[in-house]
Amino acid sequence: MKKTSLIFTLLIFFIGGSYAQEPDASTLKNEIKSLERTIKDEEKNIGKLERDLAKIRPEAEQAQRDAKNIGDMRTRKQAEFEAFGFEQKQAELKSLKKDAKKASKNLSKTTKKQKKLESQIQKGEQLIGEQSKTVSEHEKRISHLQGKLSHHSDEEKLEMQMALKSKEPVDPDLLQKANAFKAEQDELDALQKSLAKDDKSLSKVRSKLESSKSEVANLAKEESAYATQVESLNNQIQVKEDELKAMDSKAVKKELADLQKQAVAAQATYEKLNTELTQQQKIIDEKHNFLEAKKQELREKKSILDKL
Repeated sequence: MKKTSLIFTLLIFFIGGSYAQEPDASTLKNEIKSLERTIKDEEKNIGKLERDLAKIRPEAEQAQRDAKNIGDMRTRKQAEFEAFGFEQKQAELKSLKKDAKKASKNLSKTTKKQKKLESQIQKGEQLIGEQSKTVSEHEKRISHLQGKLSHHSDEEKLEMQMALKSKEPVDPDLLQKANAFKAEQDELDALQKSLAKDDKSLSKVRSKLESSKSEVANLAKEESAYATQVESLNNQIQVKEDELKAMDSKAVKKELADLQKQAVAAQATYEKLNTELTQQQKIIDEKHNFLEAKKQELREKKSILDKL
């Protein structure tokens, strides 16, 4: 009896429990409508989020490209500047200017020395002309005196010498003749000494003049060489200055600094937008998961409703 009562009780429990779990069609329909509204709202919300994401993604990608392109441009310009060797060319220009200054100084010094020697040569030639004229006059006078004195015989010369030395009265005519002869002889001796001296001086001046002319010729060659060197160095300086002017160190360094700032700014923009993209994508993924769960719940409820 007790066993039958227990079985009946359990049967009532299962039947009652089964009846309590059976959903009501009206309730299911309301739940289904609620789920459909939720799904629709969520899809709308996801669509908006994805549209916003679609706007951000190109900006992020562009910022990433900008950061790379600007960085590549800066790297290229930095390499070009380093390959140009600005500091080395500056040192070369400084060295060229130093050499040009030295060459110009040597040229000026050589030119001055040459002009000084040329002036001395001119004076020397004038002196030679004057001395040559004097020598010529002396030679003529000597020749005249020698010719005049040669007309006296040795006896006459001896007689005149004795007359000049005699302490006794001498024939006035002879004494006058003797004095005239002595005067001419003394003049001849003096002229011959002077001529010898002039010849020696003239020879010395001519030797010095020839030496000066030879030195001037050498200086002219040096002057030409220095002038060519100065011209060549000035041309090299101009080329080097033009190169340095074309590659303005300050302008290049400023451009490199500006490019660095732009690259950093573009990278920061990309990172900011990329972080926003990641966060937005995470939210969208979570909403998609939530939406799929609701859709699955909707399908299950519709399945139950179809079986009622």
